[in-house]
Amino acid sequence: MDDPGVRDREAGPVGRPLRGPWQWLVLPAAVVLVTIGSIVGGVLAGRDGDADRPRDPGGLAFGGEEPVVPPDVQSARGLAELVEVVAEETGSTEAHRVVLYPEYAVLDLPVPGAPDRSRSYYWNGSLGAQEYEQLVQGPVIDLAALDPELVTRALGEALALVEDPTTAYVIVRAPDEEGAFLWGYATADVGQSGYVSFAGDGTVVRRVPPTP
Repeated sequence: MDDPGVRDREAGPVGRPLRGPWQWLVLPAAVVLVTIGSIVGGVLAGRDGDADRPRDPGGLAFGGEEPVVPPDVQSARGLAELVEVVAEETGSTEAHRVVLYPEYAVLDLPVPGAPDRSRSYYWNGSLGAQEYEQLVQGPVIDLAALDPELVTRALGEALALVEDPTTAYVIVRAPDEEGAFLWGYATADVGQSGYVSFAGDGTVVRRVPPTP
């Protein structure tokens, strides 16, 4: 079975070239201090730019501000917060697809009034949306019905498949032809990954360890 797939720049100041090897020796001290101050100010100002906006795993910039303490998205409390924010944003708890990372989530949510469209969102305690819409892929799921215990179980069983795992995440979407609707993934730095998929009643549909 193929992986269902996961869809979580700054320029420095440019100085004036020197004209000769002794020119710095004749610069007044005041000019040197002003130059240093300008460079430091430019670096500090750059921290407030778009480079610090949260980005999804594909590198797309989203709206929203970086929280001081990122949420534990894969916990029961984190999931409850996510569902509440989705309901406030769209008026429902339905989604076409959601990927739950430890500190953020990427979601495809229905566009109100356009049942054939969805929009991608990034949530890390602050919800931001892409500006464009896309055609939907499959029916919706109800995030409010997602069992946090199944999310925890999926992560644990996926982690057990991989030696020295570094990342674990969960994908939830409409059931596939085998009845799987939730996938727990674990990956390692060496490029290995394994997953476990589950049906709606919590039974394991498929368990796939990393290939040698």
